[in-house]
Parts: sequence; C-alpha cells; structure tokens
Amino acid sequence: MTFTSSEFPIFFALTITIYYFLSANLHRKVFLIVASCVFYAAWDYRFLALLAFVVIAAWGGTWTLGALTGHRHRKSVLAIAIALQIAVLAFFKYFIFVTNNLNGLLAWVGVPGWNTTLDIVLPIGLSFYIFHSISLLVDFHAGKLGRTAPSLLDVSLYIAFFPQLVSGPIVRSTVFLPQLETIRQFDPDKAERAIGLILVGYVYKLLLSDNIAAIIDPVFSDPMQWDRPALWAANIGYYGQIYFDFAGYTNIAIGLSSLLGYQIPKNFDFPYGAASVTDFWRRWHISLSSWLRDYLFIPLGGSRGSYAFYFRNIMITMVLGGLWHGASWNFVIWGAFHGFGLAVHKAWLRIRPNQSLDRCRAQPAAWAVGFFLTQFWVLILWLFFRIQDFDVAIKMVGRMFKVAAAGSRELPGGSWETLALIALPIIVDTCVGCLLVRRDRHLYVGSLRLGIFAGVVASFIVAAFAMQVRPFIYFQF
Repeated sequence: MTFTSSEFPIFFALTITIYYFLSANLHRKVFLIVASCVFYAAWDYRFLALLAFVVIAAWGGTWTLGALTGHRHRKSVLAIAIALQIAVLAFFKYFIFVTNNLNGLLAWVGVPGWNTTLDIVLPIGLSFYIFHSISLLVDFHAGKLGRTAPSLLDVSLYIAFFPQLVSGPIVRSTVFLPQLETIRQFDPDKAERAIGLILVGYVYKLLLSDNIAAIIDPVFSDPMQWDRPALWAANIGYYGQIYFDFAGYTNIAIGLSSLLGYQIPKNFDFPYGAASVTDFWRRWHISLSSWLRDYLFIPLGGSRGSYAFYFRNIMITMVLGGLWHGASWNFVIWGAFHGFGLAVHKAWLRIRPNQSLDRCRAQPAAWAVGFFLTQFWVLILWLFFRIQDFDVAIKMVGRMFKVAAAGSRELPGGSWETLALIALPIIVDTCVGCLLVRRDRHLYVGSLRLGIFAGVVASFIVAAFAMQVRPFIYFQF
C-alpha cells in the first residue's frame, strides 16, 4: 500500500477514526502498531518478520545497555547491536553487489569466481527503519533518552510508524519517543496546516512528478537516439521529478503524522534555491544529511583539525551516503562528487570567511554565481543517480555538451518547448521558496484558501486520473 494507492484513503480514514475513538494512550499505541503492520503487509506480508526482528534487536540492545549502566562493556554492547542492524542491511542490500564485484575482480586476476543462486529481494523501507534503529541505540547509549530503556511497545511504534516507515523522514528517537509519553490530542489548527501540507504533497507527486516522468522516461530508456534539447529536457526533468516526488512524499508523511498528533520535522526546505553545496545539503533530505552528520561525520572527527582531515571525513561520509541510496558504483560516484563539492565550498570559506552564499541573503551578484554553479553541479550529478550504467551516463553528458553527436529524435511538441514546460514548475517553486526563506516564513494555506486549493487539487487529480501513477522514487532505497 502506498499514499497514492486507491485503498489508502479508506485505510487512513478508518485508522484515524478508530484512533481518536480510543481513549487510552496504551490502546492507541497498540492500534497504531497494528495499523502500521497492515500498511507494511500490503506490500509483502513475509517481511513483517524482518521488521519484527529489527524492532526486537533494537529494543534488546537498549534494554541490555540500560541494564549495564556504568559498566565498562557498554560500548561493546553498542557496537554489537549496531553491527547486527548493519548486517541485516548489508545482506539484503549489498550482498549481490559485493559478490558480483568480487567475482569480477577474481576473474580479472584469473581466479574462478564464487557462484551463487541467491535472488535477494530488497525489503521496502529497510534503509529507513535500520537508520531509526541505529539512532535509537546511539541516543540511548549517549543518555539522551534517560537511563530507563524504552518499552518494546514504544520502540515498535517508533520504528514501524506507518507514515514514515517506508521512505522517511528519518525521525530521531529523541524527537519521537517523548511524544509517546502522553496521549495525543486533535488540534484543529495543526490539522488545517496538515491538510494543506498533504494537498501540496499530492500536487507535487501526482500532478508534477508523475507527469514529468511520463515525458522523460522514454528519453532515459535510450538516450542515444534523442536530440540535444531532449537530453537537456530529460536531465532538467529528472532534476524536478526527484524533488517533487520525494518532497511530495515527505509532505504527505508529515501531514498524516500531524493529523494523528505526532510532529515530525520538515525534510525539505526548497533546496533548489541553495547557492552552495553546503546549503543544498542543509535543505535537501534534511533528515538523512543531518543523520549522516551527527552519527558518522562528527564521530569521525568532523571539521576539527586540518583541512586534509576534514576532506577525509567528508568524503567518507558522502561516499557512504551515496552507497546508502543503492548498491551501485553510480551512487558511489554521485556521493563522492557531492563530497568533493562540499570540500571545495569549505576551502572557499577558508579563503573568504565573510562571504557566505547561504539562505538567499548574499549580495545579488555573488548569490547568482553561487546559485548557478551549485544548481548546475546538482543537475549534472542527478544523471549518475538516474542512469545506473556509468558509460551511458558519460555518453549522455558528452552529447549534452556537444562533445559527441546527439540523435535526431525530438520530444512530442518540440524538445525546446517541452524543456521550457518542464522547467516552469521548478522555477516557480524555487522562487516561492527563496522568497519564504529570505523572510523566515513557512508555506501556510489558510482556511478559505485551503478549501479553494482542495477543490482545485481534487479537480486536477480527477482530470488526470487516467495517467500512470508511479511508485515513489525513494521506495527503492
């Protein structure tokens, strides 16, 4: 089941009705766990056992850490508990990738490879709920959750909470678990904002992301036959598609959580208005970038010490962040180049410490240069995220920049015209976002505008109902 499936509105309507009908906090938590299991089982019920294993392992780790307060073996217990979580992730997500690369290396030196017939299915949402588990273990060990281990019930709801189960946001245990201590109340003002956020999410996903995908997918299926404007349209289209798709998902997830009384931090802050790679990562997939910063980059040593030390730490962090997205060298390259971009920006700040280009507040000329360079860097790197074949990605870049001859096929309606049509919603969203960031405001739809907006959204969705609704992109991660 997904947020865009036909059965989800019925599922959520029943869930929220029964949820607020229950008067005891214990009963509500138990019910939400059951509802989350139903939501997850609708994809593949067999992986409920894996989800249960991850939950029990995380809870067992915190319980053991709680029982060993002040004991010298606590760090060893933490390491074992985290290793167990990573082992689960590594087996399902990276076993075949590692085996294939190892076999290729052995073949290169003339040694017979290792034959395996395993056909491993990647469980949906695995990367996200593993990161939730690690967050819980590390935060409890650090004393951020008190000395008493959270109950199995609370750990289960924290990891399996259905709005953020399969594609995040990655919610910290220090944010979510305290909200479980008291019964959640329905707040009309927060509900109004939540509904507005959900509607924006569906606009991003159904009306923008999926329609852009219908245009650009044929180009990515065989980039060599399309003309140069079509290749640029596909690249810019994916630049918009992945943003509208993932930001749409997280808007819906945050809105649904708010309707149930749980507050989840935002995950996107108009990243295509960023004028530096550093600011981009403060505004794109915030829950992942901050997770990598706090649980990987800082423990490695962060930016303390020499620039070479910082460069090492940021490259390790971003390469692993790229690999987190998938078992492919293209994801490693994508992460490595973003790490390089962050390192270059860090070097620039050392040279010009007073010339920050963040948050759309710099001098117009300096901001424009930073904005162009940053977004161009992000745009080109998305190709390696979208195209899994490295050689094809390189050839497409070469044809886009006239290094090699492009094909002759045009997009329906003309490639240049289609490119402009695709770019328009990205430009509008970025301009609105930059305006809000400059004024320190958040997107808010009031009561009257909310009703009008809901009617317009419903009309457009009904009109576009015949289109193909695609899975959320981040489900594969």
